Amino acid sequence: MLKLAPSVLAASDYLDKAGVFFARAKEIRVESSPGSLEFTVDGEVIGDEPAVFAVIPQALKVVVGSGYVPEP
Repeated sequence: MLKLAPSVLAASDYLDKAGVFFARAKEIRVESSPGSLEFTVDGEVIGDEPAVFAVIPQALKVVVGSGYVPEP
């Protein structure tokens, strides 16, 4: 999948690719089977699973073009 990442992401058609899961949520919990999946950020191991990821409202500033229309 990593070899495909640049072309797939640029084409915005990655949601139908094998191994890609898409969902909208305020919080998700990630577990693996078998266990011991490690998570990295910027090349550093930050912990292992299970891991909880949560959205922090208005925590990220994003610059978009003038033609951007937000999803409902």
